[in-house]
Amino acid sequence: MRALPIMRGFPEGLAWHVGKVVECGTQVCASAGRGVVTAAIRGDHAVIRPYGKGLRCTPQSVAAHTLYENGDPYLHAECSGSMDLRHAVFEAIDDVSVRIFGSEFIPAAD
Repeated sequence: MRALPIMRGFPEGLAWHVGKVVECGTQVCASAGRGVVTAAIRGDHAVIRPYGKGLRCTPQSVAAHTLYENGDPYLHAECSGSMDLRHAVFEAIDDVSVRIFGSEFIPAAD
């Protein structure tokens, strides 16, 4: 999920953040159910949208899943650097979709 957007010139922080959010599918939703989650990266932001009966994402559900399995709420260590979420914003754009932006990436020294 991260490599293709980075290869196409999208911001690394956003690409890493989108990958983190959608990796577990509908667990990013506020309600449980069967379906799929999509992410559309658009320049400096991405839209997370679920498809399935009764599924919806909220800013809280997406932010909560962003924190999943991480000891630090702002810096998430990855193999090539750290995802920096200190300026990340989660905003509802309709009843089921959330826009994320402001994520950054700090490359590792080696």
